[in-house]
Amino acid sequence: MTIISKKLASSFKKCDRKQDDFNQCLVTAVQDAIRQLEKPFPEVGLPSLEPIGTSHLTVAPGPKVFQVQQSYKNFNNFGFTTAKISKFEVNFENNIINMEFTVPELRIEYNYEYFGKVLSVPIRGAGPGHVILKDANFIVTFDLEEYQKDDKKFFKVVDSKVILTMKKMTLNLENLVPTDKGTGLGLNNLVDPNKLINDNWQIVYEEVHNGYEKFYAEAFATIFNDLLGNVSISELFGEE
Repeated sequence: MTIISKKLASSFKKCDRKQDDFNQCLVTAVQDAIRQLEKPFPEVGLPSLEPIGTSHLTVAPGPKVFQVQQSYKNFNNFGFTTAKISKFEVNFENNIINMEFTVPELRIEYNYEYFGKVLSVPIRGAGPGHVILKDANFIVTFDLEEYQKDDKKFFKVVDSKVILTMKKMTLNLENLVPTDKGTGLGLNNLVDPNKLINDNWQIVYEEVHNGYEKFYAEAFATIFNDLLGNVSISELFGEE
């Protein structure tokens, strides 16, 4: 198969690895590119970032506080084009990219199905829902592999990791209700499951963050690989 290295869009800022301020240039370039990705750039394989999502996502229950099986359909994230890039570093010796960015307000919309217990309160629900993350901070690591096609060198992501933290998380899930399960405690009148989760969002998220971070790591890797498979290393970062 013949691979033709494509040029970056003319509206994208380019950085040369030989320049002294290469990493700072990359921060500016990536910041500018992300702003433009309200629309796709199919000529270099880049989709729109509004939204980033998946048709299905399942997250396992936590061990203690949030023992809830979480299933989602049409899990769509809005707000990534407002991200503020604080770090983008390329280590050519070890083929690693480290980046960090913050999304001031990330809104995630979906259809959900929950079943389990929150702080020992049994809950169940299904229907539309959303969650808003304030100052969602992403620390992203891409492990790369270099390969050559038709006298051009390319990168591809072979592993990715994400650490996601936020200042506040607020969700609203329609039709989410407590279930007595025959206890006769009248929980339907005593407990608002949305409020229960929102009031304890930090310990809830701590128990289940791995499942969500895995989704973002895979989603970011897929998007980045679409670009890397179309644009050579030298076109992205200059000649060695």
